[in-house]
Amino acid sequence: MFITTRDYLKRITNSLELVVAPEIESDFIRGQVLAAVFLLDQLAEKVDYKPGLIDQEIAMDRETLAKIAEAFNAVGVEAPDEAKAILDESAAEPTLNLRNQCDQALSIAIENFFQNRAQLSPEDALELDGHIVAHFKKISLRNLGMFRPSTSGKLIQKKK
Repeated sequence: MFITTRDYLKRITNSLELVVAPEIESDFIRGQVLAAVFLLDQLAEKVDYKPGLIDQEIAMDRETLAKIAEAFNAVGVEAPDEAKAILDESAAEPTLNLRNQCDQALSIAIENFFQNRAQLSPEDALELDGHIVAHFKKISLRNLGMFRPSTSGKLIQKKK
């Protein structure tokens, strides 16, 4: 019988939570079990490759890269080569490797922005800074939304 990794991890967390935890007298050991259950719960959510999320990250990185490149092209500053390469790869298949390349190119472009921001008007610099902050806010909020609350709140309570 085949069992998915997610189901396998869920069985482990259920055993720890429902069988092992009620028998633990020590607060310290119960805390250790809580930590293990929490990590396993989170791991189960991350085990499966989710191409939709990778596509989303690549699109968001490219959008922010394009805004940085556009702002600097307007004042005669050339975008970093890494940013140009990512923006030219419109037909590239979304993969984890491409996502990592996008992240690296974005880091370089942001560093380039801070080194050359004096060449932009204050309004343009502020607007571009807002786009960069919004990019990281979207990524952070999306990532936080992927973490579900731990289902093992019972472990925190002492055994009665």
